[in-house]
Amino acid sequence: MSPLLAAFGFGLVAAFPVGALGFLLGWSVEGLTPAPRVRALVWGLAFLLPAAVLAATLLGAAIPLPQPQRVLLPAPLSVDLTEFGPSGAERPRYWAASAAWIAGGLLALSLAGVLFRATGWLLARGRLAAVVARARPADADLAQAVAVEAGALGVAPPRVLIGAGVAEPLLAGVRRPAILLPAGLVETLPRETLIRICRHELAHLVRRDNLRLPVEELLAGLFWLSPLTSLLRRRMLAAREAVCDEIAVGAAPPEARRAYAQALVDVLRQAAADPSLHPAFTGRERTPTAMRLDSILHPAAPISGARRIAVAALTLLVAGGGVMGANALADEARHAQPRPEAAPARSVSLPTISLPSGASFSPVRIEADSIETFKDKPDRVVYQGDVHVKGNTESTEFRLDGKPAPAGFNPRDLPPGAVKRMEMFREGDRTIMDLKTN
Repeated sequence: MSPLLAAFGFGLVAAFPVGALGFLLGWSVEGLTPAPRVRALVWGLAFLLPAAVLAATLLGAAIPLPQPQRVLLPAPLSVDLTEFGPSGAERPRYWAASAAWIAGGLLALSLAGVLFRATGWLLARGRLAAVVARARPADADLAQAVAVEAGALGVAPPRVLIGAGVAEPLLAGVRRPAILLPAGLVETLPRETLIRICRHELAHLVRRDNLRLPVEELLAGLFWLSPLTSLLRRRMLAAREAVCDEIAVGAAPPEARRAYAQALVDVLRQAAADPSLHPAFTGRERTPTAMRLDSILHPAAPISGARRIAVAALTLLVAGGGVMGANALADEARHAQPRPEAAPARSVSLPTISLPSGASFSPVRIEADSIETFKDKPDRVVYQGDVHVKGNTESTEFRLDGKPAPAGFNPRDLPPGAVKRMEMFREGDRTIMDLKTN
């Protein structure tokens, strides 16, 4: 299996536990403070955490495994091997063929979710553009008041439009943003409340929420298999709406706050069930309404220093858990390789040694399925599989299953397949080969 495919599969499967960790973080922070800005920040991090873990896993899996070092065998076999096997830490972890199909299936389903959400979002944008094209400009007094509010918030004033087919206020467009107001709302609400509603939409413009929506739609499609994705997004958007409410009402007196809250309730009652336009004022089907109204009517007190520390500690704890999890998943993915159909026998041959007299001989030849070396014990080599020892072994001490071999023992006399494993190591000046038969 490709390491990147394995990493993608791991990241998608991890979306559920990582999402649960993010939800636990958001729930804990909401218990510490009702401050909308803190809640919006934490829920935003919780929603992005699965994507961050997936990205970190993919990046880690792209790092190639280290190449094994050359092995120097102990004397009298002290020659540089040109053929050797990986150490235990670098050995591939074989996966069944079905694992690749599962990972590929998860990838296909996730990409299908991305395509579905992207298509739905583009269609909704097209319908919204048609509504904007049919809308009429608001009166000059309201447009001027919104321009003043935009200047106070540090953004260019958007267009203020009134649409007959719009159920609730919303912010439309990116390059040429416009605040779209329902005609019935403009005719019934006081001018001051309308300005505060427009200020709410301006807050979305200041925060660049319209730029975030496409990315959030794609992430929601990518992780649609996790049931926590939609829940995390709803809580994130709810906290975001509360932040914009806080900006909209500012330091308004209680009477103005009640009028704003009543306008929200009225629009919620009248709104048509059409989530495709992404309404910014009501945030229907995604805002815990009671929490939002309470935040409007009873602004939260500043968060204390101790609670700030607690929020930071919880956030770092969850982020650290995500980093460690991504590192572990990436390490597993880097080792993911398909199991070969047949493991060919491997051999390690020591080259012919020339003596000063001009004579030469080949001291030993070891055949095995795999070889394991140890960086912390360079004088130890382990051969796995059907091991055969050939050549000149007069200077080598043999053991059978850890016990000294009988006098006159010759490993070539053993039947094929008798030796399942062999450990070669150094004890003083002696080279020892311990043949394991069971």
